Amino acid sequence: GAQMPGGGGGGGGLSGFGDLGDIGQQSLDLIADCNWPAYAEGVLLTPLAAFIVALLTIPCCCCFFCCRMCQLCGGCQRSHGFFVGVPLRQLDNPDDQYSARSVLIVRVAIVAVCVLMVVAFIIAVAGSTRMTVDTTEFTNGLVDDADTLFEEVRTIGARARALFAPIQQLLGGDLAT
Repeated sequence: GAQMPGGGGGGGGLSGFGDLGDIGQQSLDLIADCNWPAYAEGVLLTPLAAFIVALLTIPCCCCFFCCRMCQLCGGCQRSHGFFVGVPLRQLDNPDDQYSARSVLIVRVAIVAVCVLMVVAFIIAVAGSTRMTVDTTEFTNGLVDDADTLFEEVRTIGARARALFAPIQQLLGGDLAT
C-alpha cells in the first residue's frame, strides 16, 4: 500500500490510511457502516420547518410594509379599520392618535413575548440535553442488563452441564443431541 505520513504502510483497514490503530479503525468502520441516506434525510428534515417559515416570512413582511406605507394598517396613527385607508387620517386629530396607555400595553406585550421566547429556548435546550443524557443512560443500562442476562444464562447452562455430566457418562452419549 501507499506510505502515509505518520503511519505504517498499507496495514489496518482502508487502503491509503496506513496503520490507524484500534480507535482509528473503529472510527473508519463506523463511517463505513453509516446509513448515509437516512443520515442525509435527518440532516435535511431537521431545519426544514425553520426554512419554510423563513421563506414565508419574506412575502409576508413585504405585504405588511407595503400596506403600512399606504397607510392601510398600523403606523403612527390609528387606522379606521383593517385595510381602510379612506378617509385619510389626520395627524393633528386626537382621535387618530394612539393613547399612551395603548402604546404601553403593546410595548409590555412585546417585551413579555420576547422574554417568553428566551425562556422557551432555554427550556428547549435544557430538555434536549436532558433527553440526550437520559437516552444514553437508558441505552447503556439496557445493554448492561442484556450482558448480565447473557452471563446468567451462560452460568445456568454451565451448571446444568455440570449437573447432568454424571447422567451423560452413565448413558454413554451426548445429552445435547
